[in-house]
Amino acid sequence: MKKKSLYLLVIIAAALLLLIVGGTKVNATNHISEDGLWTYSKDGADRLKLVKYHGKEKNVIIPSTVDGYAVYWLGSDYSEEDGKGEYTFIEDENLESVTIPNGIECIYRDCFNGCRNLKSVILPDTLETIYERVFYNCINLTDIEIPQSVTGITSEAFYGCTKLKNI
Repeated sequence: MKKKSLYLLVIIAAALLLLIVGGTKVNATNHISEDGLWTYSKDGADRLKLVKYHGKEKNVIIPSTVDGYAVYWLGSDYSEEDGKGEYTFIEDENLESVTIPNGIECIYRDCFNGCRNLKSVILPDTLETIYERVFYNCINLTDIEIPQSVTGITSEAFYGCTKLKNI
């Protein structure tokens, strides 16, 4: 009996160790970062899409790398096929400011949608596209500087940002 219990304990410990080392798999394409703060997916070029933030900080600095991989995408992994997906900060009531580092090329759909307390966002010089509803109903956002690198801002990116005075 003791051997079976010890054997079971060793198997459970090994399984937990595998989950901790190298990120936990969430589904077929998503992983949880080693620090537990991010859900991400990797693309074929070994770059990451950050698709969900799990922290509670008011002032967030997006990392330029997670688990040793460069981050280039911030936003959802919404699937048109099944209507499901993660959304990075959607309706995060704690969030007040975000600093996005160089290397981020895209902020995708609904990333900050409904972050009613978001006041300040610093965008990187590498940003190319701001997709639909990224800052939708961020009612306390007042100023944002769009870098010259941005070549596209899609529909309703700033809809409902009633205090936005300077872009």
